[in-house]
Amino acid sequence: MKRKCIILSIVMIACFLLPVRSEAAEKTGRLRETLENDSLFHTETIASINKTAGNFSDLKKEYDNSCIALSGRLGENAVSENFKMIVLFDSNGVDRINVDTSEKSLLQDVKGISPGDLVTVFGRMKVNSFNRNFSLQAHKLIIKPREALTPNQYCFEDGAIYKSIVVSDVSYKQDIRLSFPERWYDNRLFTRLKNNGINGYQFFLNAIAENKEHPEVFYIFYFNYETYLDTPPVNPSDRDYKAIEKRIIENILKEDVDKTFWDRLSPQMTISTVTCSNGEKLDYYMTTAPISGSDYRLEFVFKRGLEGMVCSLYLYFPQEGAVKFTRDVAFVLESIDWQ
Repeated sequence: MKRKCIILSIVMIACFLLPVRSEAAEKTGRLRETLENDSLFHTETIASINKTAGNFSDLKKEYDNSCIALSGRLGENAVSENFKMIVLFDSNGVDRINVDTSEKSLLQDVKGISPGDLVTVFGRMKVNSFNRNFSLQAHKLIIKPREALTPNQYCFEDGAIYKSIVVSDVSYKQDIRLSFPERWYDNRLFTRLKNNGINGYQFFLNAIAENKEHPEVFYIFYFNYETYLDTPPVNPSDRDYKAIEKRIIENILKEDVDKTFWDRLSPQMTISTVTCSNGEKLDYYMTTAPISGSDYRLEFVFKRGLEGMVCSLYLYFPQEGAVKFTRDVAFVLESIDWQ
């Protein structure tokens, strides 16, 4: 599997970095920790879930094991005697959903609600094809929130809601959709990647916080096998995918880091797997590289497709207070979807 020319030299990255002479203090990847531990919830309505349930295979495909947040009102006689199940109704008063509240930490919350109360639930959907039933397994309840959640948004469990902009132009076929936080869409923050015909974006996130000392940069682009490989793999194996990913990382790093560093890094480079809190598995590689006289943390994340892969690089100076937008980046990566 030979390569033609793989894009995005780190030289382009380095020209935007200000030299920081202190040493990097942290050893763990901020992005990996966020992906693994901070659940990102898609906000839904009970009515939309029930509508999809009209085709149970679609319900299984779209919702099973997904992290969902929704709001509903408690119905009459809608709490089980053991407090392990409640029934919430949509604002239309008709559509309903069973909410599994069996987690011990939820007992006092369930005991404190009354019919008619507005309840916001953060949980994981479980769809049982054999019994043809489904429920939302609650992890957290908010009783009498100020307002109901708005559907078709994303939020973390602490309530941080993302207003997003959906784009579909990272692949020429426009068959990949992903979301960016609305606040990223500022001419000061992003430019398009155009190296070698590549489709993608680069975001200078430290500009949001007006942090001129510590760079925080995110790159995301699409790598098409047919375009950039002399011999695209047929029915690629896990080994094929990881070989491509290593080539991409090599071409990004080797031009601008010290040759001694690269010669030491290359033989031991291993692509691992990060399992997101929503259950999705992504290919992952992290390193700390000397760039512009300082050690920067680089976290690479790849999401595979049949004809190509979405590749991303999150670059930052790993010092307390210098990394502010890890959740934003995690949100973007978890929003990637092939149409």
